[in-house]
Amino acid sequence: MPVEWRYRGRAVTAEDIVFIRQFIADNPSMSRRKLSAQLCEAWQWKQANGALCDMVCRGLLLMLHRAGEIELPATRQTSLNPFVQRNKPQPVPIDTSALNGGLTDIRPITLQQVRRKSDEPLFTSLIEHHHYLGYEQPVGEHLKYLVWAQGRPIACMAWSSAPRHLGSRDRYIGWSAEARRRNIRFVAYNTRFLILPWVRVPHLASHILGRIASSWGLLQGAAQGSVMHNDDTSMRILQLARIADDGRTGTFTGGIVSICGGWKIALYFSGWKHAGENLADVLKHRAPGLAPPIQMC
Repeated sequence: MPVEWRYRGRAVTAEDIVFIRQFIADNPSMSRRKLSAQLCEAWQWKQANGALCDMVCRGLLLMLHRAGEIELPATRQTSLNPFVQRNKPQPVPIDTSALNGGLTDIRPITLQQVRRKSDEPLFTSLIEHHHYLGYEQPVGEHLKYLVWAQGRPIACMAWSSAPRHLGSRDRYIGWSAEARRRNIRFVAYNTRFLILPWVRVPHLASHILGRIASSWGLLQGAAQGSVMHNDDTSMRILQLARIADDGRTGTFTGGIVSICGGWKIALYFSGWKHAGENLADVLKHRAPGLAPPIQMC
């Protein structure tokens, strides 16, 4: 059956449109919202977490309705979208005195996921007033983190679902359209990363990224790989904070790509350690009994 329409990656055939028309006719008392939910059930159209693709289905039905392919029941109520005309977040008073020193000086450093929590307005305010892009409501699945030290927020980080199409990314990965469709849900998009302007702590950003990777299980997953590629490259030093008795004069950015069960997990490190030392740290998380991985430098 030839494809008549396509919406958000889903092909809709003429046979599908006939099914939708009959479905609407068989359920004349259902609202548009109820129809979309029931249609998802009938098609088993669900997200990876098992939730119905309800909002996407509603958009599909509305597209077909506007094109004259189907006739939806009259709208019963119009819900106000609070994100269409969003009030600008107001500043939240916090300690803005300078925070200087090394990572060891400000520990413990804690990460707090604040989406739908009492501290979410604080996150929103900090991003709005201190990030150069300001705050925009994320679309789709997303997470919001506050980073705390010494009883005060020092950084913010936001993640959301990755864009379905992004030319530079897709060319770099080299995946096919089908591979992208299957695996895009495994890609997280770092929409905002803010170190508050009065915080001056060398390597803090790398530390936070490493903590995020660890909390998501990426470090543990990479440690189980059968093949590991690793390398480092010296980089230009803009500011060098000496570590007492260390004796090193450079800093490095290194990468490890672990191949594990057909997946590739990429980890990046910036700091004093060489690639081999970073790899040794990763392998500390390797499951007992696994054979050593094949190492490619």
